[in-house]
Amino acid sequence: MGPRATPPPQRSRKSVSDIEGCVLNRITSNVRPTAQRAGQAMVLMRGTPRALVMTICTTSNFWHALMLFLKARIIRKPSEKTRIALRSGAVMDLTWPEYVIVRDLLSNGYRVRQVDRLLCVEKGRIKIVGPVQLVRIVNEDPSDVYKCDCENRVVLDVGAFIGDTAVFFSAWGAKKIIIYEPVVYFHEFIRMNIALNGFEAELHEEGIGNEDGYRIIHYDTADCIFGLEDKGEQEMRISIRSARDVIEESGADVAKFDCEGAEESLIHLPDEVLRRIRYYMIETHTREVKRALLRKFQSAGFRLVRDLCGGPECSTIHLEKRDPFSSHKMLSSQQPRALSPGYGSISPASSCLTFSSCFQLLRVSVSRESIIQHH
Repeated sequence: MGPRATPPPQRSRKSVSDIEGCVLNRITSNVRPTAQRAGQAMVLMRGTPRALVMTICTTSNFWHALMLFLKARIIRKPSEKTRIALRSGAVMDLTWPEYVIVRDLLSNGYRVRQVDRLLCVEKGRIKIVGPVQLVRIVNEDPSDVYKCDCENRVVLDVGAFIGDTAVFFSAWGAKKIIIYEPVVYFHEFIRMNIALNGFEAELHEEGIGNEDGYRIIHYDTADCIFGLEDKGEQEMRISIRSARDVIEESGADVAKFDCEGAEESLIHLPDEVLRRIRYYMIETHTREVKRALLRKFQSAGFRLVRDLCGGPECSTIHLEKRDPFSSHKMLSSQQPRALSPGYGSISPASSCLTFSSCFQLLRVSVSRESIIQHH
């Protein structure tokens, strides 16, 4: 009987901690390994459980994504790219910031593919194309911020960026979108998205202001907050159109203003100009401007429909023109207001006076009239 064959050694399954250690060793092999750096990496990984779940659910070779994360955070190489295989079947060479955008888009239900170095995202009837750093705006979900009744209506879109909100308005049934966007660089992608989604649009290379003219904007990167701080080493000369002319010529039923500070020009418009549009959605960037806009629109006969907070200073307000022939809509927007002590009040829930309140008001009115006649 020959010698007994030695069975091959059993490969033990590594625990998650073992794999994390292997990843750390591989990443930090070309830098001085210190306990502090390794500990920092583990803290970062443990501090983002939701992001880790999203990474595993959207990415086939998710360990490559984790290594990309460690390269960006530990070795400080955020611009280094790694080939990422997504569970949707797409394969992309991405930096860590680009990967986060793509991962979040997939987690939000979008289909993602690359088209000539651009990113195309789709969900239902929505199709948006552009550079990955600009397409990330879709992760803010315009349907949460700008959803409105625009079925068969003309929409004025001031501050259109790459045309993302215009695409959503079209999907919600708008018959025409009038677009104002002063940054020429964005126009290429606006036109792509108009053609991709096949809707009627009118594109203007202008921003809005108190009067016609030009403005020099300083910036570092042309992105979704271009012009808000007016800081940076680069500068751009943009054309400005009077907000009054824009509203009067649009013939729009619905208007969206997301123009990084230029919403202040609406404060100075006559009430009759504002009332040409039925419904406004305005992004405000300071509390003072928001308060001034609310005072202005309420005095012009509008009611606040929604107030969506986007940060300490930023918010988006929805304002609807009151119907003078519908007391129900007007009263329902008001806070409870005492008419007289003990004589009832207007309730926002019922939006009407009770029968007893009406009777008591009539009694007070008759009493006052009789006192005046007596004197």
